[in-house]
Amino acid sequence: MVYARCLLLVLLAFYYQSGAAQVKKRKFIERPIELSLVSGVSTHGMHGGWYINKYSFSLFGSLAAANRFFQFAGISTLNLQYATGIQIAGIANVIGSNTFINMTIGEEREQLREGFQSNMTGIQFAGFINLIRDNMSGWQTAGGINFVHKDAKALQLAVISNMVGGNMLRVQISGFYNVALKSSNGIQIAGLSNLSNGNMQGVQLALFNKAWAIKGPNSSPPSNTSGWQIGLINLASEMHGLQLGIINRAKQFRGAQLGLINIYCSAPNRQHGSNGIPVGLLNFGNK
Repeated sequence: MVYARCLLLVLLAFYYQSGAAQVKKRKFIERPIELSLVSGVSTHGMHGGWYINKYSFSLFGSLAAANRFFQFAGISTLNLQYATGIQIAGIANVIGSNTFINMTIGEEREQLREGFQSNMTGIQFAGFINLIRDNMSGWQTAGGINFVHKDAKALQLAVISNMVGGNMLRVQISGFYNVALKSSNGIQIAGLSNLSNGNMQGVQLALFNKAWAIKGPNSSPPSNTSGWQIGLINLASEMHGLQLGIINRAKQFRGAQLGLINIYCSAPNRQHGSNGIPVGLLNFGNK
């Protein structure tokens, strides 16, 4: 996550000064369209961050307070507040950078107390990275990385990785790895690894899968949906679903393991169902 933020700073350095020129008390102006060469050289003059556009077209880089329907830039798009609709950029789409520029810490905290968020609702296509300060709802496709700082209710497709700092709902597909730092409810498919650092309901498919708690009928409380891990190595602290792999490891175990080597511990109590079932050549654990 740190390297994604550092990359963002590099990508946006060439038009940082335009973002820094925004005033503390912003009264945004709505316009139907913006045309620009780069940020600061546009039909809105030097202060693109004061405008909410319906449509925006930029040869290189686009800066706006927000965009409603369609935004295109040859290199990158930057929206200080939010975006809805479709975004297409040669390198990066960014929502929420410089949001609190020129504000005091007190003013920033006041905005956050009032529930301010920099969200994206719609579709994003980027040659390298889609980066959202808060929440995403829709579809993201990137040649490198999709990064959502909070929650994502989306289809994420990336060549390198998909990263969600909060809860992930729907689908993550990447060439290398997927991350949901809280819960995941949907499908994670990766060429290398999947991580769900909270409750996992759905499917993880990769060489290496890790989840904190895989839900199922024997969970406490019971869940109507269950989680599956399919890969060479599958790890879970609480496993009430299914692990299918070469090596399966679970601590609290009330599900099923199918593999060459299964490592498990029985559940601390049996009030919500029987202990799990390991099926493999080598099974290590206690009943």
